[in-house]
Order: sequence, then C-alpha cells, then structure tokens
Amino acid sequence: MPTKPRASSHHRRNALVDALCEHYEDLLGQLRRRFGAQHFAQDVLHDVCLRLLERPSRPEPRSPLALLRRILHHLAIDRYRSDQRRCSHHEVHLRPEDHPCPAATPEQQVSARQALNHLMQAIHSLPPRCKEVFILHKIHHISQAEVARLQAISVKTVEKHIRLGMEHCRRHMERC
Repeated sequence: MPTKPRASSHHRRNALVDALCEHYEDLLGQLRRRFGAQHFAQDVLHDVCLRLLERPSRPEPRSPLALLRRILHHLAIDRYRSDQRRCSHHEVHLRPEDHPCPAATPEQQVSARQALNHLMQAIHSLPPRCKEVFILHKIHHISQAEVARLQAISVKTVEKHIRLGMEHCRRHMERC
C-alpha cells in the first residue's frame, strides 16, 4: 500500500498561502464587509500574502484557514488604525473649499462650504472617544458591533456615543 508522502518544508511554509489562494474570495468578502472598502480588503490580503511568502519556514498550523483569518483580522485592524491616524493628520491640510462641486452655482458652493465647515467643527468638538466612534460609524459606515469590537467597548456605549454625537451636531448646526 503506497504511503502518503510527507509534506516538505516548502509545502509547510506555503500552507497559509495555499489557504489564502483557495479561500481568496471568501476572505476578501469578509474583510470588505467588516471594513467597508474593496480596495482596503485587497490591500490587506496582498500584504498578508507577501508576508507569508517572505517569512521563514515554520511548522504547519493545525488549522491554516483559522490562523489566516486571525492574521488578516489583526493586520486589517492595524492598517485601519494607521489609516485613521494618517487621515486625521492630513485633515488639517485639506480644506473643503479646495474641492468645490463644478455643477453647483457659486452661491450653492459657498453655502455648502459653510455647512460642511460647521459640521466639521461640530464633529471635531466632540469628546475624543465620542468623536472616534461617531466617525467610524457615520463616516466610514462601520457597523455598531464592529465599532464596539474595534474600540473595546459595549454596543450600548457605541449607541450612546452616536446618539450624543448626533445631538451635538444637530444643536451645533441649528446655532449656525
């Protein structure tokens, strides 16, 4: 009876890459649903693939797909947080008036710029945690459950921050 050949070190090293290739569409869809952007999900998958190809040989994991999902999840969170820090750093340099809508009349552009500036002031004046939760959910369209997980807080706390953020923005906009 022929014996099953033992996995070579090359095969062990690529067990995660094999799982990534075999389940690429499922993993891509999972990341896209969690983080809301196709290009973001593709970038994370690409980065993980490169890291796996470059890493030294290691023993084959018991469940390559489960480990791969965990690796992807952690890298996606790290990248998301890094992108958030980078965006908030560059936010100061981007002004809404730099990008007016070409179809709008000059009066509409001025009015929209003013409204956007007032809304940005309202958001930026929120307490830090409230602002972070508000932006993740309302601007980046991340689910409340995912925001709770990312921020290590309860869904009820996320709901409270969103409610308080909405009330604050509404009051701020009414005064302007």
